[in-house]
Amino acid sequence: MSDHIIPLLKALVEAGQIRIQTNDGQKSEARLQRALSGVAGRPVTSNVEVDQLISQDKKFSTVLPRRYFRLADSAEGTRTICPIAYLDGDLSTPHPRLCVQLIIVTHTDAQNDKIACLLMRFETPEGGDPSGQGKHDYYHCQLCTDFRIDSPNRTFTFPDRLLWPATSCPAWPMDAKTPLHLLVCVVFALYGKAEGSQILQTAYGSDSRKVMDGMHFAFPHPVTTPPGQMAKKRKRSKKARRRR
Repeated sequence: MSDHIIPLLKALVEAGQIRIQTNDGQKSEARLQRALSGVAGRPVTSNVEVDQLISQDKKFSTVLPRRYFRLADSAEGTRTICPIAYLDGDLSTPHPRLCVQLIIVTHTDAQNDKIACLLMRFETPEGGDPSGQGKHDYYHCQLCTDFRIDSPNRTFTFPDRLLWPATSCPAWPMDAKTPLHLLVCVVFALYGKAEGSQILQTAYGSDSRKVMDGMHFAFPHPVTTPPGQMAKKRKRSKKARRRR
């Protein structure tokens, strides 16, 4: 399962649900829902719903039924950052497709604070082939002003979003070569390296480093004793026991 996105999605859903059960989480959730103005739909709240919505062997969409993943809040100083995500794609094709449409709402507890809302899209190569020559035929993320339902012509949006008219530029390249890598990029973008690594550990256990094979994240290597030194230590230990 170390190459599947589902364990990571389940870990993200669980962390998000734990967060919104706290007092601070409930306050943040209320601010978030006011910003979304009833447009977002319903959250995915359980592993069963993740399995129902996300498929490894056929096309899927959570934006079409308007079901979103409520991710755990993060913080920057006194500012709370509330992310939610919609996913659609097809992981069964020779060049798997995944699109993560991400809403980031930020707020503080200040009485006159103005909520800000940013829309982003993280995507596998748009042309379906990483070797293609299309403008966005690479793993990338970009700003957007609305979310696609099932085509560029069917969309919905949010009233307090940041307006960015040049929606095809910039499109930042992602350190990814699989849909799972792309989702890992979303996690690291939201939570940073240390917390992002903990989320991967929760999702994949001892396989968490394998998830990032081919990605350019450096981590401390575990301290290991070379085999020759291990053999010498065992011999010294045996001699010490004989002397006793």
